[in-house]
Amino acid sequence: MIAKYQKELIVSSIVILLPAFVSLWVPELPSLWLLCLSLLLALGLRRVWGGRQLRGAFLLPIQYAETPQGNYSTGMQANVCYASVAFYLLLCAGLLLWQWGRIDPKKKFAIAAALVIEFTVCALQGLHHTWLISGMGITLMTLSFYLTLENPDILRGEHEDVSHYVVDSSSDEIEAVAENLFNLCILYLQDSIHATDKDALKAAAHLLHEAKRLVFAATGDAHFVAASGAQKFTRLGYIATASTDFDSQLLALSQMSSDDVLVCISHSGRTRTVCDLAKIAHDRGIKVISITNFPVSQLAKSSDIILLTASFAYDMMDEVIAKRVPALCLLDSLYIYLLMKVKQKNPAQLENTNAFLRMNKL
Repeated sequence: MIAKYQKELIVSSIVILLPAFVSLWVPELPSLWLLCLSLLLALGLRRVWGGRQLRGAFLLPIQYAETPQGNYSTGMQANVCYASVAFYLLLCAGLLLWQWGRIDPKKKFAIAAALVIEFTVCALQGLHHTWLISGMGITLMTLSFYLTLENPDILRGEHEDVSHYVVDSSSDEIEAVAENLFNLCILYLQDSIHATDKDALKAAAHLLHEAKRLVFAATGDAHFVAASGAQKFTRLGYIATASTDFDSQLLALSQMSSDDVLVCISHSGRTRTVCDLAKIAHDRGIKVISITNFPVSQLAKSSDIILLTASFAYDMMDEVIAKRVPALCLLDSLYIYLLMKVKQKNPAQLENTNAFLRMNKL
C-alpha cells in the first residue's frame, strides 16, 4: 500500500508539514500565505507527476471498517491524518520545552494542560478505534484555556478600559488622533507587562550588573531606545555606546570580551544588521540581550536572554513611535534597578556624574 501510493504520500506530507517548518523559520508570516505556499508547491508537483498525484494528496484511498463494537475509518488517508496530528502535537510540545524559561508560568500551565489532554485523547483514540473521542480533546483543550488563561470575560475586562478607545485612526480630528496614540501606548504597555518574563528580566539585570562594557544596537526609529540606554548606563559608570553605523558597531564589538554585553533592539527581530551583529557576538562568547516582539525570530536565535514586548500595531499606527515605548520602559526598568545599586555602593561616583550634568542647566 505504501509503495503503491508513495508519490501521493509525498505530496500529502508537503501540504501538511511545510506550513509548520516555514512558520518556525518566519513566525510572523500569515497562516494563509503558508497554505497558499503549500498548494502552489503541490500544483508544481502535479506538473511533474500528473494530475492523479494531486488528487491523491487529498483523496487517498479510504476504508470504512465495520465491527461489532462500532465503525471507524481506516486506510492510508486516516493514517496520514493521524501522523499529521502526532507531528503537530510533538511540535507544540517541543516548542513549549524550548521556550519553557521564557513563557509566563500561568501560560505554561495552560499550554501544558492542553497538550496533556490532547495526548491522552489521541492515545485512547489510537488504542480504541471505535470510541471516536477526538472531538472531545478539542472541547477539553478549549475548556482548559477558558478556565486557566483565555477566559474571554477576564480578557475583555482587562482591556475594555483602553482598547475601545483605540478607534478609527483615519479620523482627521487632531484630538482623536492624539487620544488614539496615547491610548495605544497604554495598551502596548499593559500587554507588554503581561508578556514580560520575570526570570528573564532578573537574568538581564544580573548580566548587566556584572558587565564592564555595553553596546546597544538598533536601526531606524529603534535607535532612540538604544541611544537612551547608552546614555543612561554611561551615567552609571559603564563604557556604553550606541550607533546606527554597522562598521562602528563592529568596531565596538571587536573591543568586547565574554564579560561584556550586547543589547539588541528590533521590534520584528529580523533587522539584518542587528541580527548579524547578534550572531557574531554570540559566536564569540559575548552575551546578547535582545528586546523584540517575536520570541522565535532570527534575532532570538542568537540571544542569551530575550525580553519580550507586545506591541501589535493597528493599521497605520505601526508607523508611530508608540510601539517602541515598551522597549524603552524595559531598559529604564533595568537602569533604575542598577541605579539604586550604584547609589548604595558608590554614591560619590553618581554625585560626580550629576555634577557634570548640572553644567548644562541654566
